[in-house]
Amino acid sequence: MKSKLYSFNPVIYPFRLVVTKSFDEEEMKARFSRVESKSSCVDLKDEDLQFGGTESAHTTAAADRETSFLTELILLNVSRDDISVGSLSHEAMHAVADMTSWFGFPDFANYTSEPYCYLEEWITDCIYSVFTDKPESMGGELLK
Repeated sequence: MKSKLYSFNPVIYPFRLVVTKSFDEEEMKARFSRVESKSSCVDLKDEDLQFGGTESAHTTAAADRETSFLTELILLNVSRDDISVGSLSHEAMHAVADMTSWFGFPDFANYTSEPYCYLEEWITDCIYSVFTDKPESMGGELLK
């Protein structure tokens, strides 16, 4: 496998977070499909795996064809030297929005934001652990 994908298990939620800064597009297309709705998945498209001109990272709601887990893919653009903690947090918030909508969480603007904040903190810590080459510090496991 050319891709170096790290999987994180949040334990209390039935999904996986996968973070990578090294991936092969064909391997990713073979392993994951893109989630379009609660009942619909489609093949990943090139734009799901490629970075726009200013993108330092990209987040995609996906399903892992090998494990059947709902999976949030976060791809880090290591060709950029300006990835900030803010960028990582930005991607984490995209993941929080996808994940909480999958499970029918209420709109957090109308309720306490604490569960969302803890989830975002955990996701940001996972992303940062891959960014700094220390995924094991957050329980990250290399996917095979």
